[in-house]
Amino acid sequence: MTTCSCGTILRNGEKKCQQCRRIQMFVNGFPAHLIPAGLPGVIVRNLEKRRKVTLPEPFDRGFFLYGPAGHGKSHQAAALLLNLLENGTVRGMSYKWVNIPEMLFSLRSSYQSNQSSFEKDLIESCAGVDWLCLDDLGAEKTTDWTMSTLYLIINKRYESGKITVVTSNLSFEELDERFGDDRLVSRIQGMCEPYLINSKVGDRRIPSNG
Repeated sequence: MTTCSCGTILRNGEKKCQQCRRIQMFVNGFPAHLIPAGLPGVIVRNLEKRRKVTLPEPFDRGFFLYGPAGHGKSHQAAALLLNLLENGTVRGMSYKWVNIPEMLFSLRSSYQSNQSSFEKDLIESCAGVDWLCLDDLGAEKTTDWTMSTLYLIINKRYESGKITVVTSNLSFEELDERFGDDRLVSRIQGMCEPYLINSKVGDRRIPSNG
């Protein structure tokens, strides 16, 4: 069993626990308390080394980041948020990082533990924040319930014009085919600029019209 210097048990080959990494980022010049709680530890660790954003400015709009797994979509989304925090763009704004499969798992678990208000509170918190990252769209099991839940969040954000960043291994066309319903994808298209993230060929902008 490996432990962090603070005594926390480490997993998956980590050298520091998430809290210590947050503290280290603070030491390195970034306010650790501003890092979203849901941001994966592996991304926090990588952001200590590099936080370059390869997306074009301005950053005050939504992005749909898609491409092969492991090519840096989530990293780019996280670096984007941290850059916004550093330059004060989202000062006074609320923000949230959500991994979609994990969120849906938490919602299902809440049914078993009779947390009747959990679903409503979670959906409202995701729909209501000023800046939201929905990470890994398309990795969830597609059911009527998951589609309905995601639609509630995305549609509310679409109607209110809030900034949303979505990452996915699938393109718009592939998501359309997977979901069998273009309402969800059409709303993402309406509020996000699509960008292919492929580290083998570099980042390429894909025009909104295909």
